[in-house]
Amino acid sequence: MKQTKKIPEPADVEIKIYNYQQALHQQLSAGADLRKIDRTKIRLRLAIAELLDQASYREIHITQICDKADLGTGTFYRHFPDKEALVREVLIEFLDGVLAYTLELPGGSNYETMYIANLSYMRTAEENPGLFRCLLELRVEHSELGRDLTRVNDQWSRRIASAISHQDPLYEDKQLLITIHVLGSLMDDMLRRTVVSRDCGLCQAIAEANMDEEDMCHHITTIWYRILYGEVPAEVEGKTA
Repeated sequence: MKQTKKIPEPADVEIKIYNYQQALHQQLSAGADLRKIDRTKIRLRLAIAELLDQASYREIHITQICDKADLGTGTFYRHFPDKEALVREVLIEFLDGVLAYTLELPGGSNYETMYIANLSYMRTAEENPGLFRCLLELRVEHSELGRDLTRVNDQWSRRIASAISHQDPLYEDKQLLITIHVLGSLMDDMLRRTVVSRDCGLCQAIAEANMDEEDMCHHITTIWYRILYGEVPAEVEGKTA
């Protein structure tokens, strides 16, 4: 049976991972001078983020959010008209945080650039499963949230395309951007099936292939590279036996 040997990780590279709940905890602990209104809103955002790890958006009630935040319902309604407004604010802040982290790409080969961006995105999804699941639940039925997600996806795709074309102008910019959008959709679908909905068939296939997170990311990035360049990347070539 063909077995894949471990591919060396890019040296001296920090894979950035955005954890939304951790970021909110840091704001609370470091913000001694925070205004009461700002501290209250952070507590409400943190409460809904934590609850989304345990239940779907539709299963969560305002009383649960207030209990989690240790605040009264009257306080909630002074800051948000309804649950949807709070969740939309959380998801927009989360998307902007993801974008800031995943766009800080170090130099390296085109394969390394794609691999680091993909691994950062994968690990961020794993760190924030409730928020990713909520995005998938709401992006179609809530047009404003759908536009926010489209904006982030477009900026992410443009940054990856720019990093690739900077080293190797293989395509015209518009052609490359379209390809990156398509490949990004493949990544989103894979994360939906492995992190959010836990597709048993796919998860079992990954387990049977004895692939860990880094192996899976190399596999996905190799698919990206072969679609873009029509060949196996040098980082992967010769690593199978």
